[in-house]
Amino acid sequence: MRHGIARGSLWRASSASRAAAGLSGLSRAVSIATVTAGTRSRRPELVDRVGKTLLGDDPLVHAAMWEMIAEFELVAALPRILCPTLVLVGEFDCSSPVAAARQLRDGIPDARLRVTPDAAHMSPLEKPDVVNAHLVDFLAST
Repeated sequence: MRHGIARGSLWRASSASRAAAGLSGLSRAVSIATVTAGTRSRRPELVDRVGKTLLGDDPLVHAAMWEMIAEFELVAALPRILCPTLVLVGEFDCSSPVAAARQLRDGIPDARLRVTPDAAHMSPLEKPDVVNAHLVDFLAST
């Protein structure tokens, strides 16, 4: 899915800065962008774990991932997905927003969308019981 030229440019810039500077400067940004404020205050150990996981990544691999995301285009291929599909997204996910999840659901035949309330990009870590319930429900119905 293409998120627009401006967003692609931001991802390319992010890629270049991460390749040049490494990942150490990202820990705070990641904690803000990937979990909700409530999770940050209630579960600082989770935010710490996410940051440490990110810091364990190879900066060049991480930069290459963002470069790939900037060029990623899949809207035309969505109708060819014929298997049961569940699209999961956190209500406050700014990396993969609900609008993008709706586009996936609308493009994939018979896809289902579940939005995890009061969660961001790391919704499986923030709200594991809710995400697991969505998965169990989906798997039981396919």
